[in-house]
Amino acid sequence: MFTLLLALAAQVTAVDTTPAIATSGPVWVGQARVATYTLHIPDGKDAGDHRLGLLSIQVRNAGSENDRLLSASTTAGAVENLQIQSFVNGEPTNGVDGDTTIRPGLTRISARLVNVTGPDVPPARMTVTLVFEKAGTLTVNAEPMGPPTPSPR
Repeated sequence: MFTLLLALAAQVTAVDTTPAIATSGPVWVGQARVATYTLHIPDGKDAGDHRLGLLSIQVRNAGSENDRLLSASTTAGAVENLQIQSFVNGEPTNGVDGDTTIRPGLTRISARLVNVTGPDVPPARMTVTLVFEKAGTLTVNAEPMGPPTPSPR
């Protein structure tokens, strides 16, 4: 029994220690979720299986000044199609394409991931790094949203 506990303790210490929540000044990043899937394209120049993903992250700016998201990256795929959605009086307001302003209050960042590496089953956890103009670099783990959606063939 003692040997089993030692073996389990050794496994626990090997687990990734990237936090689920990160803060810098008034900016808080958390509730990062990711879903991965494989898209099968049967014909044409893009034929084949393509590993894609969807990423969602909550950001809270508790300050009185805007910040700006300069970049987003993951350990498991390239980030494309970054979308910023602020909440004004509890109502979501979509940002203008290309505007990465993080206003005071709650913001949801959504992105599409391409060329995702890692397993489909189970969906993989991945590390996400966000670089802000004022808050600097914040890194969190994105947890799987749920089982992958199979691609129709």
